[in-house]
Amino acid sequence: MAPSNNQVSNITNKENGKTKSTDKSNVNYFNHLDGLAKKFMQYMYHPIDPSSLGITRILYGFLMVIDTTQERGMERLGLKFKDPDACHFPLINALTPLSVDWMHVVYLSMIIASICICIGFYYRFVTIWLAVCYWYIFLLDKTVWNNHSYLFGLFALFFSVTKANRWCSVDGRLDKSIRNAHIPRWHLGLFQFQIFLVYFYAGIKKLDPDWITGNSMVHLESHWVFSPFHYILTPEQVNLYIVHFGGFAFDLLEGILLYFSTTRPIGIVFGCYFHTANACMFSIGIFPYAMLATMPIFCSEDWPKKIIAKLSKRWQSRFMLDPPEKYSAPDCYYAEVNNNQCSDESVTDKQAIKSNNSGQESTVQSAKRGIRRFTKKNKFTMLALGAYIALQLFLPFSHGVTKGYTGWDNHGLYGYSWDMMVHTWATQHMKVKVVDLSTGEQFFLKANSFISGPSKISQRWNSHPDMIKQYATCIGRHVKKLGVKQPAIYFDIWKSMNRRFKQRTVNPDVDILSAPWSPFTKPTWMMPLLNDLTWWRTKMIELDEKLLSDDILLSTNYVADFPGLALENFVPSSLQVNLTVLQGKVRVHVGNRGSYVNVNQTAILPSNQTHEVRVVSKEPASYYYIFKNVTLEKLVNKKNETRGKNTTKESTTSSYFQFLKPYLTTMVHYLYYKGSIYYHITNNTINAISNILRNCNCNQNLPSTIKP
Repeated sequence: MAPSNNQVSNITNKENGKTKSTDKSNVNYFNHLDGLAKKFMQYMYHPIDPSSLGITRILYGFLMVIDTTQERGMERLGLKFKDPDACHFPLINALTPLSVDWMHVVYLSMIIASICICIGFYYRFVTIWLAVCYWYIFLLDKTVWNNHSYLFGLFALFFSVTKANRWCSVDGRLDKSIRNAHIPRWHLGLFQFQIFLVYFYAGIKKLDPDWITGNSMVHLESHWVFSPFHYILTPEQVNLYIVHFGGFAFDLLEGILLYFSTTRPIGIVFGCYFHTANACMFSIGIFPYAMLATMPIFCSEDWPKKIIAKLSKRWQSRFMLDPPEKYSAPDCYYAEVNNNQCSDESVTDKQAIKSNNSGQESTVQSAKRGIRRFTKKNKFTMLALGAYIALQLFLPFSHGVTKGYTGWDNHGLYGYSWDMMVHTWATQHMKVKVVDLSTGEQFFLKANSFISGPSKISQRWNSHPDMIKQYATCIGRHVKKLGVKQPAIYFDIWKSMNRRFKQRTVNPDVDILSAPWSPFTKPTWMMPLLNDLTWWRTKMIELDEKLLSDDILLSTNYVADFPGLALENFVPSSLQVNLTVLQGKVRVHVGNRGSYVNVNQTAILPSNQTHEVRVVSKEPASYYYIFKNVTLEKLVNKKNETRGKNTTKESTTSSYFQFLKPYLTTMVHYLYYKGSIYYHITNNTINAISNILRNCNCNQNLPSTIKP
């Protein structure tokens, strides 16, 4: 039976009603999202005092002058870039260094830019220039990457997109419209987020088992910065509870302590002790001082003005201590003015001015400088900020994607993983073998051949597969010039991580020059970490206590190797060496003789000969060498005999000057060293500019080049 017209109309009305209700709920939902987005934009563009960001700019510019001249290696540019054909390790192979003279110019421009940032002169241009030059130098050499260098580069980008020149700057003196003007809240929030992330992620990375068990940092417990704890704790307890547990708790909680006003004083006290201790224990450049300088960024945005206001009037007269004028910034959102305008949107600006009194008239006119309605530029800025935050949250854990860059320990990307001090490395030896496949001829190269500058000293290239591949490619290019027609490059690299056995990092039977490498695939020629032998770590400490007994003549070396592989070692005549197997089975081969050594068996190795230790068991084998320095023993005995014959009574009196003499000597040597660095930097930079002008035929009136 067909439905009647009334029934059809009722069904249609019900469907239309449902559609209207659904549309209405969707509209309400999107209006709600739009309202939240608007509130978020209003919060991020809320006006705040510019003095906190201004003092951060001053400190950053000052510290970057020191960083550029010292940690960026300006005094070593001649060694690093003098040979244009030397091996380099850029992130992108197409990125090549300029000539050594032009590199001096780049560094000089960075110093000038840092000074201009410090005083706030031509701020926008110099911040962009510093960011471009810094990242060019940073990406040019991966061997010097570390977390704090990466952080300084991020700060350079931050300053290039924020307006930190609105307080205590030359630009403010020249342009009154920006002097002591408001800045949007996100300008300061960007720095706060990054500093918080540095602390928090460093704490998360310290959940590594090696850190929690106290095996990451060694021999720090005896440093004088921990002397107050020596009265109540043993050295082992200081290492575990103070160095490792304390470091983990500090990194995890410091950002939280600094963020909340009630806990901020505690965070500042702990932060001052922590970063001062780091400056005393490690040679990590300006990083501790930079972190000290950024701690107050979590305080109220006008904290510099409050401090200066407590000084004498002579100091107060030099700074702008008044709060910024209302509606002083065109890039801030002033909620009170926009709320007044929203009460009657149909009224034009002229009608609004006529309807208000004279005081309100000036307010509305000045409000035109603020944000009335968020533009596409404002929304794009917030989207870019959100994308940056997401990227920073992801990068420290991106080693599952960029497997070709990760170290042989399967940990995250070096440089921006925030795993600070989690891994301590020790290199036993490296062997580089070159084989000419066309003739079968083979020869060995000295490790770090064709590398110049700091990269030759750091040896960081031997820990990461991407740089090992780059080095093999560079060696292949060089040996072809020496007559090797079809080269094959083999590496035998032995390293230890966090007091484990020393083991191979690269398969010595694989030609690295022809081996495949991809940024997103783990290289098959990298040897895995022998985690199954990690439990031997405590046993090795016990063995050292038993075998060495604080004897300066004895030393040990613990080694683990894979089945079927062999280690060759030469024993000099100055040493007496024994080898003892801890696990597995090995064959020791010396000359034409060979013998098998099982667990707990010892082999005496002859001096002044090369021996080979090959693993013959199915599982990895571990063993240790014990060395006795015969030459040192003779010297000690001779010194003791001389000391016994010429015994004199030493004076017990000492003057105050004699007490201070070592400290004064150290200070004088330090000042002389720093002075010589800046002398050579100045001298080399002048010579570089002279060479550039001479090559441009612009040296008609140029003085003669200064010779170092």
